[in-house]
Amino acid sequence: MAAIRQVFALVMIAASLAARASEDALEPIFSPAPKTLVAFIRDREDIAEFLSDGSTVIEAWKIDLNSDNTPEYVVLARGSICGAANCPMWVVERSGASYSVLLKTGSIQTIHVLSGTSNGYRNVVTQWHGSAFSSMEIIYGFSRGEYRQIKCEMVDYEILNDRGETVELETPQRTVCR
Repeated sequence: MAAIRQVFALVMIAASLAARASEDALEPIFSPAPKTLVAFIRDREDIAEFLSDGSTVIEAWKIDLNSDNTPEYVVLARGSICGAANCPMWVVERSGASYSVLLKTGSIQTIHVLSGTSNGYRNVVTQWHGSAFSSMEIIYGFSRGEYRQIKCEMVDYEILNDRGETVELETPQRTVCR
């Protein structure tokens, strides 16, 4: 079952990223990611906690978020750490001989690049899969050297009516995160 969840998570993330590929110039880097990028990810203490079981594979996608013709990377840690099809993801950029983290999302299902910008970088939206009927979306904008949360919404696709029956919504119900 865990293997099926991992494959599903990868397919969902790849499909999500591929759907935006032509619009956002997203270019996959086939697994494994470049050694220097993997080494950077594995050496960070705040990221190492996700990699401790030894079964995690680091994958990455290139995208130019700030129109400088140098790619930033969406980095995915895929493995047994992915619960409910949500996997740890980061956005990093090359900084001299190393990299710097622009966004550390924790475990999410998808990330999309938006058309709007903040301080010269494209805004991004992440989605966390809570169940088949709900998710959480967070929009991030770039400020002071990193991506920061602009907006957070819980999105419900079904709700319980007054009689306790599940009702599918024509338009998802959005509420501001607490």
